[in-house]
Amino acid sequence: MRTKIIYIYLIIFCCISCSSKQKIMQDSSKYEILKCLNCSDNGNDNGGTRDDCPAFDVLKIVKLETNENCLIKHFFPKIEVKDSLIFLLDNDAYLFVFDMDGKFITQIGKHGYGPDEYLKINTFYFEDNNVVIVDEMKNSLIKYDFKGKFLSYRKIPLEFITKSGQAIKTEDNKLLLFHAISGLKMDDNMACSLIDLKELDLKYFSHAPIKLNNYIHYFSNHPMAISDKGINLILPLCDTVYNYYKSSFSTKYVVETQGKMATRDQLGSKFSIFENLIDLGNKGYFTGFTNIFETTKHIFLGCAYNGIVMGYFLCDKKTKQGYYYYYHNIISNEIIPFNNIQCAFGDNVFVGVSQPEDLLREDWNVPGETGVEFKKLLSSLREDDNPVLFFYKLKD
Repeated sequence: MRTKIIYIYLIIFCCISCSSKQKIMQDSSKYEILKCLNCSDNGNDNGGTRDDCPAFDVLKIVKLETNENCLIKHFFPKIEVKDSLIFLLDNDAYLFVFDMDGKFITQIGKHGYGPDEYLKINTFYFEDNNVVIVDEMKNSLIKYDFKGKFLSYRKIPLEFITKSGQAIKTEDNKLLLFHAISGLKMDDNMACSLIDLKELDLKYFSHAPIKLNNYIHYFSNHPMAISDKGINLILPLCDTVYNYYKSSFSTKYVVETQGKMATRDQLGSKFSIFENLIDLGNKGYFTGFTNIFETTKHIFLGCAYNGIVMGYFLCDKKTKQGYYYYYHNIISNEIIPFNNIQCAFGDNVFVGVSQPEDLLREDWNVPGETGVEFKKLLSSLREDDNPVLFFYKLKD
């Protein structure tokens, strides 16, 4: 086994670009700027975060089947759509498969010490028409078909997959993983690692200078997204979208932000990372993006205002322009909210997740065919049911 640290220039590049927006903006020839149309420094009359939401249609409302074999406990599960199937990872413990109508199909694998079992699901990824579970407690990659049939088990060095939170198979047949920020005596503190599974080579770059004090933090449950070319990814306290394509990393976009970008050095090492993010947000700093999703037409970048209030930047990939929005649990009782986005795919489809108790709390009066479907859903919904998925399609 050979272990390699990814190019030193990339580590330096990431640290400089995330902590100094001024230096990035001086050289815009190597990447593109995503313009903010409602940032106050643009001189726009509607400066500030938008209180409305983008124009959309509700393609379908999917109530996930609830039974003793597929009880979902985590409020923000990891969701991916593949080949007309919904894959849902609940609290790193269970990987469920549903069809597009919400019918429960199967649970992928089960807990145990056998070669076809797992102890912990860090994350999962797709390989052809199969799904692979990443399990750091067993130092293994465990492959199943979409019906849950066990296919293979492979041991892999713990250092390659430790504290990984998302994984994507690359176009050059490598495995790209994102890892938690760590303060548990890990000198390297990997941010993103690239594994050559054939040669068992590891290349990575670090979260440095961010290092926490004796704990770990998963800053995002979806810091990477498959793009038109390669994979786009974000880093904590960063206004930059990076790209991996054809075995190399580069800066893809720099995003205009509302307020001055906080530096990575400002995070410090308080016991709770949230305390510092809230403090920086209250001082007027923008504290970076929390997740990234992409369709063929849009880039969606989640963010948190003042460290607490959730929102997002939605950008048109053709014009390279977009707006910052607040999330709203309820916008109007006549409009289903564009909220809690956890997945995106296809031409322009985004998937939001809502808890039954939130939907049952309001007196809804949604008009049209969508209202009929929604009313039918509410009549059969119970507070302890599995979440409801909303499939939105943004209007051109």
